[in-house]
Amino acid sequence: MKNIKIKTKSKPKIEKTVKAAKKSAKKAAKKAVLPAHIIGTFSRKSSGIGFVRPLDAVDYDNDILIPLRNTLEANDGDVVKIELVKDEGQPQQSHQNHRFKRRRQRDMSHNKRLGNVIGIVERLQYFYVGSFINDNKTGHVRIDGTHFDRPFRVDKKPVNYAVHDGDKVIVSIVSHESSDLRGVVSIEGVIGKIGEPDVDKKTVFAEYGLTENFPPKVLTEAAQVVHEFFNEFPNADAANRKKMERTSDIDDGRIDITKKLVVTIDPEDAHDFDDGISLERKKNGNWRLGVHIADVAYFVRHGSNMDKEARERATSVYLPGDVVPMLPEVISNGLASLQPDKKRLAKTVYLEFTSAGIRTHVDVKRTIIRSAQRLNYSEVQQFFDEEGVYEGAEYGNSSSSIPRDGSARNCDNWNTGVRELLLNMHELAMLLRQRRFARGSVEMNMPDVKILLGDSGEVVGAFEYPYYDSNRIIEEFMLAANEAVADFLAEHDYKFLRRVHTPPSYKKVKAFADFVRSLNIADINPEAILESRFVVQKVLDNVKGKKEERAVNYALLRSMQRAKYSPVREGHYALASECYCHFTSPIRRYPDLTIHRLLDNILDESKPRQDEKTLTSLGDHCSKQERRAESAERELTKLKLINYMSSRVGTKMTGIITGVENFGMFVRGVEIPAEGLIKISSMRGDHYRFDYKTQQIIGTKSGNIFRLGDTIEFVVKTVDANRRLIEYGLES
Repeated sequence: MKNIKIKTKSKPKIEKTVKAAKKSAKKAAKKAVLPAHIIGTFSRKSSGIGFVRPLDAVDYDNDILIPLRNTLEANDGDVVKIELVKDEGQPQQSHQNHRFKRRRQRDMSHNKRLGNVIGIVERLQYFYVGSFINDNKTGHVRIDGTHFDRPFRVDKKPVNYAVHDGDKVIVSIVSHESSDLRGVVSIEGVIGKIGEPDVDKKTVFAEYGLTENFPPKVLTEAAQVVHEFFNEFPNADAANRKKMERTSDIDDGRIDITKKLVVTIDPEDAHDFDDGISLERKKNGNWRLGVHIADVAYFVRHGSNMDKEARERATSVYLPGDVVPMLPEVISNGLASLQPDKKRLAKTVYLEFTSAGIRTHVDVKRTIIRSAQRLNYSEVQQFFDEEGVYEGAEYGNSSSSIPRDGSARNCDNWNTGVRELLLNMHELAMLLRQRRFARGSVEMNMPDVKILLGDSGEVVGAFEYPYYDSNRIIEEFMLAANEAVADFLAEHDYKFLRRVHTPPSYKKVKAFADFVRSLNIADINPEAILESRFVVQKVLDNVKGKKEERAVNYALLRSMQRAKYSPVREGHYALASECYCHFTSPIRRYPDLTIHRLLDNILDESKPRQDEKTLTSLGDHCSKQERRAESAERELTKLKLINYMSSRVGTKMTGIITGVENFGMFVRGVEIPAEGLIKISSMRGDHYRFDYKTQQIIGTKSGNIFRLGDTIEFVVKTVDANRRLIEYGLES
């Protein structure tokens, strides 16, 4: 492949933030002195030892090694406080001395620092699930997964329920294993046995503290809100009424725009509908885009029981075939949801753009709308294909294949207004998209995986769900609305929860640059990447449609920081936006609901009492709950796929390498997206080694190379549901 030398382009204003990060990162690269006490995320290995990654990524060069005797009962994923110490020698546990010594020598060669855990700041997980082992005494529990090598002793026999050998039980850890004592757990509940209906779901709910049930006082309050609303507006759900009765009783300046053409576009299996779109072209050639968002704030009053519960949950959790909503269903899937042919309350943001896509005006209104039609992405994409419109090769794929979920329908019965609206939406969205890339926005091509479930919740199939123009038009309009609302709040000098995405650390950027150079794709360096995100997008454009595309996208994803909620104006790196927030999904995200309330303050000309410390705490909580929701979704997907793959042992498959470590590589199947491990020790016919710099596994004799994103053939070797591990082997 031709080696491309990439030059940086002009830098947007946000690059000032990147320069500052670069300066700090260079100091870290020179191994600046770390503070005495560090807060970080703890990771426990199966041997018992741990590693801590400091939360402040600028302050470390490598993870900090924690000997087993100094872990202070920290569990995997906990946020801990540590102190750095000198190497005090080998641990006291004689049965692990030799293994720990080899590990420590290897880690010291990679400049690992040693530390002691001196406090638990925050537990990631309070409860675990494992298998009960009946030994006719106190019993033991082997916790699922690979983080604990040996079974835990049960503290005492449960008295409120019967436990049988092999039962899946919920436990809390009383104490971890020590030099002379086995770890101890307390049984908190019984789930059932592997393979029984909903055991996988109950497992995830227990581990992540999820519950589908709302407290009675919350449900009572939700029912009362619905009752009061329909008493006030008895014809609110009448499809053919021209006007909602007694709208004047809502004395908040709300305007009736139910005659305007508004549509919603969502996935076929969407659980709620919180955004609608209208669009018209003015006489001067400008576009007037209306983004209509469910007015959840009208129904969920600040400080109410529903509000307190929503704040605690912070987000809806979308699981395979199920959802744990942030709000009771009568609100989230009923009264607030923008269902077709039903009058609904909304916050409408009107955005005016020139014919060149430049935003010239923002206006926020309280409205009453009525969605004329509920559309899904597949059928809209089919319409675009039939009309011969697509985004083009420069900004996306022009593939016209329809996702195989059966949701595409014949669009011949759509009226002229809907068809014209969709074509106009496509034109404006692609214009906004081009402008976003022109300012330096970075986008990775990572197709979503859709799992098909049977009536009992079992996996019956799966496929990659591509991102089409029908998805992109909604994405662009939501991005535009979110950014406009953030600017609107900033102009009014309001403090608010921003969606913050900080630039990547120097260490991660350097690893990405080394990886790209190892593929002979582009000659780039970390300094160039930190100075201009155009460098990154150029690399992504260069590999689009090529065999290296997945590898580069995976590597870039791993180099990025996680987005979070914070009142601090730090900008959004990936979107190249200096001011951004989440406004468009108040049904399922609490930060969006807080933004809606601030808009109410502006519309009512009332300044709210604001405290940055309180906002910071709320942002941290919402960010944590968001990560919990994502982890729960991944874990339930994993459990369902493990059960599915248990009947596929010996099957030959094709997969993509999703991770490369010194002990092997993780591979995700293409046909069925189950991830499994291929151990280096199982790779025959050559002596394979892990190259730390290029993150590759290399055969010393043959020169065979396995790297992130490569497509390989493999066979399913073993499936261990208790350890939650699938082991693959290379196809010989």
